[in-house]
Amino acid sequence: MYRQHQQQLVEILSGDIPRRIIAAVTPGGGKSQLPVLCVQHLIPRFASRICWVVPRRSLQHQAEEAFYNPLNIHLLSRIRTSTNDSDPCRGLAGFVTTYNALAMSNSVVVDEFRKHRYILVLDESQHIADSTSFFNGVAPLVDMAELTLFMSGTLERNKGRKIAFMMYTPSLISKDDSLHLEDTALTRVISYTRTDALREKAIIPIRFTYLDAKAEFKIEAKTVKLETLKSGTKRMRKAALFTALSTDYALHLLDECVSDWRAWKHEHPRSKLLVIAPGQRHARKFVAHLSKIGLCANLAITDEGPRCDRAIRNFKRITGSTENDILVTVGVGYEGLDVRSITHIACLTRIRSKPWIEQMLARATRYDPDAGAWESQEARCFVPDDLEMADILDVIKKEQAPFVSSRKNASRSIDTCVPLEQGTLFPGLECVGSAAAGRRAEPSRAIKSAPVASAPAILTPSDLEDAARAGIENHVRHYASRKRIQIRDVNRILFQRFGKRANMRLTELQAAMKWVQGNLK
Repeated sequence: MYRQHQQQLVEILSGDIPRRIIAAVTPGGGKSQLPVLCVQHLIPRFASRICWVVPRRSLQHQAEEAFYNPLNIHLLSRIRTSTNDSDPCRGLAGFVTTYNALAMSNSVVVDEFRKHRYILVLDESQHIADSTSFFNGVAPLVDMAELTLFMSGTLERNKGRKIAFMMYTPSLISKDDSLHLEDTALTRVISYTRTDALREKAIIPIRFTYLDAKAEFKIEAKTVKLETLKSGTKRMRKAALFTALSTDYALHLLDECVSDWRAWKHEHPRSKLLVIAPGQRHARKFVAHLSKIGLCANLAITDEGPRCDRAIRNFKRITGSTENDILVTVGVGYEGLDVRSITHIACLTRIRSKPWIEQMLARATRYDPDAGAWESQEARCFVPDDLEMADILDVIKKEQAPFVSSRKNASRSIDTCVPLEQGTLFPGLECVGSAAAGRRAEPSRAIKSAPVASAPAILTPSDLEDAARAGIENHVRHYASRKRIQIRDVNRILFQRFGKRANMRLTELQAAMKWVQGNLK
């Protein structure tokens, strides 16, 4: 059964196909199903292939997995990960690439679009601003595509920058123009709000626990002490938050979240914890702190490239132990991290942008069908109790109010901790120390429910390709070692046998694997 926005897309695809479709779908609402529906309803009658563009490499594998959703059990079409490879589809229905890859070089993909009729999907399209490298990478593809699907969980940009390819209406009361989201002759708009998703039980409500802080810092050699994150001018509050998240308070909030997660996990074994750090140095410190209290955490930071991708894949696995149940990250946790078993978030970011905070919180709001009834599930987020954060969360709490308990908030105080000396973190501000100062939490809405059996792990086309490629390379290496010959000589034999050694399709890789196992003994 389709959700509201998915059914709306099916209806659009069943009629006169527009040039553009804009899908504004609340995070966790199921927008990854939309490209699959495009393939199901438009290939081959309207287009021949699909190109799905995502913000990061870690999301490419996730896009592949979307074609294995239980809704698509009868769908034979699949896509594969390709980053500026020749023959990117390799016999499949399409491929998924990244904005960065297109910004570096889009010539291969442009050639593909010239040869075939393509559907173009721009995921989290708010990342594209006019006159940027991302814009230059995708603009030719938008011009050539039979249909462009713009998808976003938060269709707005920071600092008032306009999103490329979107229409804006001049504002009479503000210097910022407003996004124009209405149907036109060439464009259809799909909207799916947080309220829509809660009503259809696509996402679960959030239970917030707020932790206040007292902070001491120096600005221009003047010592400032604040007893709460809500006091002082905006500049002082920002300095206090920076100090708190850089000193002892951060570890106290993390410990509070970990304690609640451990108790929750006792009743909900699938539960996972996501820790959002203010920076990479802090993320490493949090991993070390968790190790000291006997917990193993995966570290996913963009500076570590492939190791970041492996950490995310490990985090997605359900193992029955806590080895892969904690992920510490900085920017990776804001969008596209689709791990339905996340129940807890320790929010230690300094960012106070509404789109970023909404994306971060959405990592824990996806309904997990393998964890029992919807009524038994809730996201639990531990956040700093500052005014800017409260303003963002008040909107979310209002939207979910009809779906949660109406009991009054509980509150209690907690012990303070010993201040920790810190060095200078940016010019003009010296962090001295901080301590947790007060705690208030909302009542839980969840009821106990028995979990259901987990679905088996998904092997995507890229997974199968990687496995076959690794199997061939291992066999060739061992054969060359036994025969005391060069690996390149064995690869030459394979090239003569199959006409290629690189850029092989899955069927070719599987045939090559079978051949080397039977002939290179």
